Amino acid sequence: MHVLWGVVVLQIALRYANYEALLGELRRNAALRQLIGAEREADVPKGYNVSRFLVVLGKEPHRTELHRIFAALVRKLGLAVPDLGRDTAGDATALNARRKAEAGECELPPPSGERKEYTDDAGRVTKVVEWFGYKLHLLVDVKQQ
Repeated sequence: MHVLWGVVVLQIALRYANYEALLGELRRNAALRQLIGAEREADVPKGYNVSRFLVVLGKEPHRTELHRIFAALVRKLGLAVPDLGRDTAGDATALNARRKAEAGECELPPPSGERKEYTDDAGRVTKVVEWFGYKLHLLVDVKQQ
């Protein structure tokens, strides 16, 4: 199970568009596999393993337990680092995802499409990023490393 958690975390941290792309890289890259505890190429999970894992995490009792674990970790971190959160910066990234049709108990709104245009100093569009899914907002402490 820790390998599946590793895939989920790496997809977000390394900004892979989808977990299939990350799984392909994990099969090729032994050093990256080691980060998630997969010693051999055969230890890299299949795409259907990851998608089932994510579906299970989103259902009760796992969803409530994840919220509880996160809150407990934040409390411990706040005690260890008293000025945590005093100096922050925010950013966002796209999470490409689709909500399953049977996910009626899901608290998330339906995924939507987004488009962002980057322009140069003259106002010309230099890059366009489009995605369908959700947006992950990050708030980080800029002083604590």
